Amino acid sequence: MNEVTSGRLRVFVGSTMEELRDLRAVLESRLSVRGVNAWLYETSARPVPEATRYHSLEEVAASDVFVGVFWKQFGEVTSEEYRFARKNGKPCFVYIRGRSIEREPALSDFLGREVTHLSEGVGYHYFEHAVEFAERVADDILAWLVKSYRELTAQINEHQNSRFEEHRLRTRASLLQASTTTALPEGQPVDNLVRQMNSWFQTLGYRHEAYEARVDDSIEQILNVPNRRGYDRIVVRAVEGEALLSDLEKLQGTVEQEHCDEGWLVAHRRISQAVRDQAGKGRYKSILCYTFDELLDESADFTGYLNWLEMEIKRLGIEHEYETLACRKEEMDPVSGKTATSRYAESNRGIDGYIDRWLDDPSKEHISVLGEFGTGKTWFCLHYAAGALARYREAKERGTQRPRLPLVIPLRDYAKAVSVESLLSEFFFRKFEIPLPGYSAFEALNRMGKLLLIFDGFDEMAARVDRQKMIDNFWELARVVVPGGKAVLTCRTEHFPEAMAGRELLGAELPGSTTNLVVEPPQFEVVELETFSDEQIRRVLRRRANEPTVNRIMSNPHLRDLARRPVMTSFVIDALPDVDAGKPIDLSRIYLYAVQRKMNRDIRAERTFTSLADKLYFLCEVSVEMLRTHAMALNYRSFPDRIRQLFGGAALEQKDLDHWHYDMMGQTMMIRNADGDYAPAHRSLVEFFASYQYAAELGGLADDFLELCRSQSNIDNRLAPRDYTWSKYFQRERDSAGRPVQIAPLRRFLPEPAEENAMSIGAAPIGSAMAELLENIVDRAALVDVIARTATIQVPLFLGGNAATVANRISRDWSGFTLLGGSLRGGNMDNANLCNAKLTGSDLRDCSIRAARLDGADLSGCDLRGAQLWHCSAEAASFHDCVVDSNRVLVFVGKRAELMVRGSTLLDAAFRLHTHVGYQCAGGTIDGVEAPLDQQLHHGCQVWIRKSAQGDVLDPAWMNFAVTTTARAGINRYFAHLDDRVERAMESMLSGMTLSARVREEIIQFGPLRAALKSRMFPNPRTEPGKAESLLASPAGLAAAERRGVALLDRFEALRLALVEAGVTTSPPRTSVRLANIFHYARFLSSTGYETGAATVDAVLDDTLSATAAAQGLLRCREEGGLAAWMSGRNES
Repeated sequence: MNEVTSGRLRVFVGSTMEELRDLRAVLESRLSVRGVNAWLYETSARPVPEATRYHSLEEVAASDVFVGVFWKQFGEVTSEEYRFARKNGKPCFVYIRGRSIEREPALSDFLGREVTHLSEGVGYHYFEHAVEFAERVADDILAWLVKSYRELTAQINEHQNSRFEEHRLRTRASLLQASTTTALPEGQPVDNLVRQMNSWFQTLGYRHEAYEARVDDSIEQILNVPNRRGYDRIVVRAVEGEALLSDLEKLQGTVEQEHCDEGWLVAHRRISQAVRDQAGKGRYKSILCYTFDELLDESADFTGYLNWLEMEIKRLGIEHEYETLACRKEEMDPVSGKTATSRYAESNRGIDGYIDRWLDDPSKEHISVLGEFGTGKTWFCLHYAAGALARYREAKERGTQRPRLPLVIPLRDYAKAVSVESLLSEFFFRKFEIPLPGYSAFEALNRMGKLLLIFDGFDEMAARVDRQKMIDNFWELARVVVPGGKAVLTCRTEHFPEAMAGRELLGAELPGSTTNLVVEPPQFEVVELETFSDEQIRRVLRRRANEPTVNRIMSNPHLRDLARRPVMTSFVIDALPDVDAGKPIDLSRIYLYAVQRKMNRDIRAERTFTSLADKLYFLCEVSVEMLRTHAMALNYRSFPDRIRQLFGGAALEQKDLDHWHYDMMGQTMMIRNADGDYAPAHRSLVEFFASYQYAAELGGLADDFLELCRSQSNIDNRLAPRDYTWSKYFQRERDSAGRPVQIAPLRRFLPEPAEENAMSIGAAPIGSAMAELLENIVDRAALVDVIARTATIQVPLFLGGNAATVANRISRDWSGFTLLGGSLRGGNMDNANLCNAKLTGSDLRDCSIRAARLDGADLSGCDLRGAQLWHCSAEAASFHDCVVDSNRVLVFVGKRAELMVRGSTLLDAAFRLHTHVGYQCAGGTIDGVEAPLDQQLHHGCQVWIRKSAQGDVLDPAWMNFAVTTTARAGINRYFAHLDDRVERAMESMLSGMTLSARVREEIIQFGPLRAALKSRMFPNPRTEPGKAESLLASPAGLAAAERRGVALLDRFEALRLALVEAGVTTSPPRTSVRLANIFHYARFLSSTGYETGAATVDAVLDDTLSATAAAQGLLRCREEGGLAAWMSGRNES
């Protein structure tokens, strides 16, 4: 339906059809007399084949205003229409005929529950006669138009909106103005204040009465605020500037005149001290005064959370230990895909300074901060929140406008939350008991720009098995990014390993990423934290060690590189004695040396039954459980059960359990909060202990890592060392008294049964952080052995894939490798050399095999469902009887094997090879037969691409058959880049033109004029890319374009002056209502699209009629049926 977009207000009147038929015609006539150009569904709708019920709901959804009219009979459809309108946020005006008449019981019940109810209903009005009804509705709708227009223009004038939101507001304001011949008044700052107040009052369940008084820079309204006995009537007076004694006096007068219970005087920022001194006392005892922030404080008290945040920052020593982190931002060329990097270092306050500038930019709403593990993401969140909190408290103390309140939400605490609503509800209502009226209160505060949401650790809740689930999680969090909102998200870089992949997700380009998103995708940015510089390492070390130690670390390149991650600094210092002893240095061994020393310091031998090996065993088992359950904390109440489970009779006595509790409280690798929850000092510690256990269970733990386990209690050193499995070594036999039987020393660990390996290390795919730790801990031969053993068990899960991921990091050479019927599910085999490998019948589901060499490999009968097979050389490779997803096909493009979406075309195959191959694709063959670009590929086909000798040959029609994201994004980037070039050329020309200030303002503010100007000066880059390219490359063509633009602007100025001569006043930024109509009518005249509308504008402005005649025609256009009729009549003559 196009009526609303052509300048008509869509009014849906819901009522029982026969009973109130007489009201409709009167209403339409009265609206027209009042200058409201309305489209009434009941009088203007055409016959439709659909059922009336469903069609009416569709029309409610498309309407601007819902008018509900009720008399005696209950209409089930009408009630459903009313509920649907309210659910969809439509302005609802309800009118009830007859105050004291007998109605059907169902109608009386409906009105009482859903219309007249104090907290659940809406505003309503009783009437008796049709004329009275029509007058009232016309008054209410015109008042709504005025109020809505004022609020929209006030919000626009605040200049605090994103580009998308600014465009939406301006478009909506233009449509409201176009729906009436009455010039609607511009809004003032007080309108924006009232808009925000009303949003908050609605959230609190307060109801407005019809009373509203507006005088200059103040607005008064009356609220019904529920209390235990009913409700209080409150007069609220909102003032634009400082609240003065005159406002206090006027508010008191209204309270007395309207017989209200209280008065609230609300100013946006300032209240005079004289008002504060007198409010609530003497004659003004029923008057309360607030700034808007103070009014919010009455119902939204964040004190508990703010106290926790301050204590957490103090406990971690962030104020004194924090080091400014540099960051970088990759900027991608839209055509070539190449990236350039902008770096933000200490000189401009690094990431802190960047976030300050991002917060100050209303066009940006969301930023993702990426970083490898240990680069300081969590500390940055808390440090930035500390600064924001200090600024917030200072503003509150001084009584000035407050900045955003920082809310740091550790996602690892809410990894099992199924929605952002449940996550935030847990945060607000359970953890910190913030007394918000409900989740809707958070939404209101967020939209008002009062909150800075900092989500820390997206990787803690990203699903590792299903990439689409990770995307869904991301967009679930993105629901909080609304106009006015600001959100920061931190995440490990491993979840976005490639710049393009990260941009596809964060830019909402991955398939399905916006399927369930009901709002416009937010404006995203992505920055990545950098590791410490040499000077930063030195500064941090000097806080913790003496100068000789600092110099020893800085002079060792291996240690210096490890210390670049902030989390590693203390580990490097603890590991120094082992490094000085000449022991090997890598990431895993630094953890090993440091952990051993920390545990030795933490354990108090005089009051514990545990050995160093027992403590290691406990921490390993707990870490594995944390990773498996995604619960990064263990409450002290669960310690006894966990200890008994792991050690049995060795820990049955209460005193032993107490010793364990003391040990945990005194150590530094697990941190206890006020609730008794023990969490790792850093997630990487959990990953190290879990990696240690996994390597032992696989039977591949390196010799130097075994020393920690050999410090076991109850060892008989007279016996020869022997081999144990991990579980047998720690869960030992006991004598009749329950004491552990002494055993022989440990030589090495044997692999656990493959089934048990599958339930531990194979339970889920491992991340890159654990893979990096494991590659230094475990022997590659043990990994290859466990991969082979996956062929012997029924449910290997991700065991073989995880082993392959680590083994592939140690060495990419798999040439000649044999795995018959085994599993590499979920493994990462990118860049692997699998030449002549035999993987017949193996499970390669969800396996990443990108840029691998598969020449001569046998993958017959393999399960490739969910696998990523990209850019793999596959000459003489066999893929017979492979299983792929039903929505994908395996094709061979040149000498490469590619898994592509079913329905992909020859063009998609060209873009899969390279973006520029796609740009230059002129055709090709499929199975040796010449094929057009839109020919679909079939499973197992051989494709060869032919490039054009003329270079890029893109055609906009390619979008009609391009299927893959890569191809469609590539085509869009090309035309977006071309369109940007046209925009820059036009901007350059405009800057050189001699234009009046008014015309220049119209070009900036008025979209249709700018579109007409662009369509006159340049060929459309999306429909005529070749012509646009040629013009941009030709100086003569650019000069001609500039002449056309000047001529068009001269026409526009002449038309404006002619309107002035005809008696039509003009006022920027809107030239006039009537002049605006020429663009609105022309733009939306045709349903064929924007280009046609722009061309119509162009044709009208270029008419052979004189400017004066055109102006006179415009003045008549409404009476003669609009612009279309006016143009049609002129053509006939």
